[in-house]
Amino acid sequence: MAKANWSGKTGGGSFGQKALFKILRSVDVRFAYIVLYLVIPFSIAFRPKQFRAIYYMQRKRLHRNPIMAFVQTIRNFLLFGKVVLDKFAMFAGNTAQFKVNVSGQDLFSQMLNRECGFITAGAHVGNFEIAGCTLQQYSKKFNFISWGGESKEMISHRLEAFKKVNPDANLITIGDDISYLFDIKSAIDKGETIITSCDRLCGSPKHYDVDFLGEKAPFPLGLFLIATKLKVPVLVVHIFKYRGLRYEGFVKELKYDPSIKSDAEQAKSLVRQYVEILEDSVVKHPLQWFNYYNFWQPVV
Repeated sequence: MAKANWSGKTGGGSFGQKALFKILRSVDVRFAYIVLYLVIPFSIAFRPKQFRAIYYMQRKRLHRNPIMAFVQTIRNFLLFGKVVLDKFAMFAGNTAQFKVNVSGQDLFSQMLNRECGFITAGAHVGNFEIAGCTLQQYSKKFNFISWGGESKEMISHRLEAFKKVNPDANLITIGDDISYLFDIKSAIDKGETIITSCDRLCGSPKHYDVDFLGEKAPFPLGLFLIATKLKVPVLVVHIFKYRGLRYEGFVKELKYDPSIKSDAEQAKSLVRQYVEILEDSVVKHPLQWFNYYNFWQPVV
């Protein structure tokens, strides 16, 4: 899959992002939602590929009729805008306005008390990054995976926000090569935590095609191979936006199959479990799927 399918960076430019961070540092983010009703129509008009990607998911994968698929796609763009503004507010430090409830958080706490490292796998559904701003702890170093195409402004504020819940928080940047995989392995070897989304290839040379919403889709295999080889736990965290500024989510652990001896097959088993959880989340929250490219396009 060509990297051009998605840019991996937040829009708005450096100046616009600086302005948003400054404004949302103290203002209720809901006041900014009003602007979306002016911006979203232009965003849809000038991003036809992104619109078609979500429309395809609604029409073909969730089997909506044409009118409903069109309406749901517009609602998806609007909700994504609200989630992005929420992220800016959170990264600016204005977190008190949000109400977050995560079921299974005790499982996350248990992992923190173990000596071994572990992996927290999210996806581009809901608002995964809110986990990094709310799961406060000091016993393990957090390593967040960041796409190298992001602006310095966004990366700086993201890291600053993460350091408030984990002073030793670190960003591992994905670039044009696979050197980041070695950084991930090194962090896990030290008993640290990796937090990343696992639904985009991001240039990863290893992938596994899995049935997802009725059609084969490529999912990255590299991180699951690392987990399998090092025998470390993998947690799946999804957090979804509800009415107002309320977020709710869950933590679930992927299970290793003791009957599987091959690392490669064990990694594929983890991917299948991950995709099963992701599919269930998308069916329950169909407006909060935020992959704006042809997700089911075969890798060539």
